[in-house]
Amino acid sequence: MMPNLPALARLLRPKQWVKNTFVCAGVIFGARLHDGPLLQAMALTFVAFSLMGSSVYVVNDYLDRESDRKHPTKRSRPLASGRLTPFQGFTAAAACVSGSVLAAWTADRACCCWCSSISPSISPIRLS
Repeated sequence: MMPNLPALARLLRPKQWVKNTFVCAGVIFGARLHDGPLLQAMALTFVAFSLMGSSVYVVNDYLDRESDRKHPTKRSRPLASGRLTPFQGFTAAAACVSGSVLAAWTADRACCCWCSSISPSISPIRLS
């Protein structure tokens, strides 16, 4: 069964992603907006935080779906209303976790490459 895309988007709560812009603070206040690799790492970090947050919302909505069905506004949430199945929700959560881990790993690689380009002595601290 093909998931209902508007319901899937609502389940992932992209409106909440604005909170993750805090990862931009260091680059902005450090006046490093001209630094391409650092901007790439910042963008990937934003994606990683946003996707991981979405996966938590999905799991929370799954756990609360029975009580949400009795709530006047929460009953319209995708899992509580039945517009998405639990399987579809968990598939979305798994995809978000996978995407988050990949984005974080890529951001770490970008940051490590950036660090080693400014100081070769930093390169041994790579996590990968």
